[in-house]
Amino acid sequence: MIDPAGRWYGGSYEFLTPQQRHQLVDIDLADIAKCDVILACVWKPSSGTAMELVYGKQWRKLVVTVVPSMNVSPWIDCHSDVVFSGLGEACAYIKKVKG
Repeated sequence: MIDPAGRWYGGSYEFLTPQQRHQLVDIDLADIAKCDVILACVWKPSSGTAMELVYGKQWRKLVVTVVPSMNVSPWIDCHSDVVFSGLGEACAYIKKVKG
């Protein structure tokens, strides 16, 4: 399992150089290419998460999304295979589908 939220940039992009920004995106794309499933927890709007979902769908990955409020953006909905309101439900679904 890969959690890109814990990357070295510390969650703030303000002080990243252009080179670091490109490196961050390249690493995220490489992670998506390697994975079988994308589990996205969308607690708040995020352009990075949205882009990861788009690439996941384009690359035919299973995209499972958690949106606690279930106020799901059409973009999130259309780029997810399934959307749940809770992490436990999402994990149970992945286990059932992927074993």
